[in-house]
Amino acid sequence: MELFVYGTLRDPELVRDLTGSYFDRVPAVLHGYRRIEMPRRYPWIEEADADHAVEGVLLLGLDPPALTTIDTYECLGELYRRIEVEVSAGATLRRCFTYVGLRAALLSCVRG
Repeated sequence: MELFVYGTLRDPELVRDLTGSYFDRVPAVLHGYRRIEMPRRYPWIEEADADHAVEGVLLLGLDPPALTTIDTYECLGELYRRIEVEVSAGATLRRCFTYVGLRAALLSCVRG
């Protein structure tokens, strides 16, 4: 499995601490989405027009247990949902998963 990450999970040491493994990685760009930054909070992405793009890293070769662990770290279903997208990695387009913010939940965290 491949996972596009654009925030804290770009740090290979954090991914290793979470999953117990290092994964190969390549730079990647997700078009049609924008990154939202909140002070002292985790970033999230949301769908946008074609002029927007998010730079990140594509993690390669994740196994199901690693993805489950990362799902837990991302508060899957509470703060983020995992979707399938297509990213540009060099000259190739690749299908992968990424996490999209659940806007209402993330905004309530900021207010709380």
